[in-house]
Amino acid sequence: MVMWIFARSLPRDTWLFAPRAPLAAPGGGYTWLPGNGEWPRLDDFSSPAAALMGAFSSWAAETGAPTVAVDVMGFSQGAALAYALAAFYPQQVQRVIALAGFLPIEDSLPGRYRNLSGKHIYIAHGVKDTTVPVEKAQQAVSILQNAGGNVTYCKSDVGHKLSAACLKGLGAFVAA
Repeated sequence: MVMWIFARSLPRDTWLFAPRAPLAAPGGGYTWLPGNGEWPRLDDFSSPAAALMGAFSSWAAETGAPTVAVDVMGFSQGAALAYALAAFYPQQVQRVIALAGFLPIEDSLPGRYRNLSGKHIYIAHGVKDTTVPVEKAQQAVSILQNAGGNVTYCKSDVGHKLSAACLKGLGAFVAA
């Protein structure tokens, strides 16, 4: 349900596919991957990304939504999944929006993230985030820019949430 609050920042003619992560998270909420105390790596997202793309394809067939040149957006671990979708399915993903998230790392960088060369990426993060430290966002900016991504980075003085300024930046990014 967290993604629906960002819907007002999207153009009115936007199709919105916002699935809930399938696994119950300890302490409440949902997650794409079971926690093991370590930051998930890119390959950890392979199965969830494939399952999500399958569900998306079915939903798109039912609704008539486009299946190529889509923008992907996620919050926290959902942002990591958005990066993974772009890395695994670069022909379908047009832009990436990562909110308070982290870039899942692979052994050789930029590796699959070279697939994002020339793609537009919006990263928003709070400098007071104790769930996903701001250094994770800064690492993503560096890796993706070095891989050729066109990165817009908004940081603000908040915790694990999106500030009003970064929400405004998100609106400008999707309108462009």
